[in-house]
This record gives sequence, C-alpha cells and structure tokens, in this order.
Amino acid sequence: MRAGWPIVVLLLALAGAARAGEISVQSPWTRATAATARTGAIYFTLINRGAVPDRLMAATSPVAETVELHTHIEEGDVLKMRPVEAVEVPADGRVTFQPSGLHVMLIGLRKALKEGQSVPVVLIFEKAGRIATEARVLPVRAQAPQ
Repeated sequence: MRAGWPIVVLLLALAGAARAGEISVQSPWTRATAATARTGAIYFTLINRGAVPDRLMAATSPVAETVELHTHIEEGDVLKMRPVEAVEVPADGRVTFQPSGLHVMLIGLRKALKEGQSVPVVLIFEKAGRIATEARVLPVRAQAPQ
C-alpha cells in the first residue's frame, strides 16, 4: 500500500463520500442523541456504477456495541423495525437508507452523538469489500442532510 493512500481515504470520508470498486457511499448522516440514548441510526445512499449487483452484508462502528442492518415494515397501522441479513445494490442502481426505511442501526451507544461531530462507520460488501466513511451528526429532528 502506498504511503499516501490513508490520506486519500480520510479526504473522501471528510467529504461525505467514499468509494470501493463500483460502489460509492453518498451523504452519510445520523441524528444527534440524548446523553441517555442507547440507539441511533445512520443513513446514506449507495450507488453502484458497475454492471454487476453487489450486496451490503454488514456494518461496524466503534460508537456502538452492536451494529445491524435494519428496515421498517408496516404491520397494520404500526411501523416496526426489523433486522435484515443483507441489502441488494442493483447493477447500475442505487439504494437509499433513510428514516422510516433502510438504515444502519447503532445499538448500545457508547456515548451521545453530538451535532457537528462525525461517526466513523465501515460498510462491508460482498464484492466491493470494506468502505470506510464518516456520518455527519445532524440535529435531533433532521430528516435529511441539507
């Protein structure tokens, strides 16, 4: 590995985008949490510019004891979260992780997420491998990055 490679990865993460192979992660973000909060969620858009589909298999972050891929499903009039095994990213397609939809669930937060900070996260893909990025911490009631 070349000496300048870690700097390139850091610059991509700070710019709010990261890439491995044909997969890129756009606009990762999360919401600030209360000091006593035990959970949080990370949102972003995955873009696959390749001709072959890929799958997001897992995620990791040092800010939580457990990190899972989740979705929301509607049961009657109730919206419930459920873990998912993997998320398909279609060839030449995109998948958006957003409130009330797909998200990376942070369980057992080690500390509060404070507005203005960043949360490191590594997304693990079946073909593209690991993509390290940082999610910007937005206000508690944020619905999307501005």
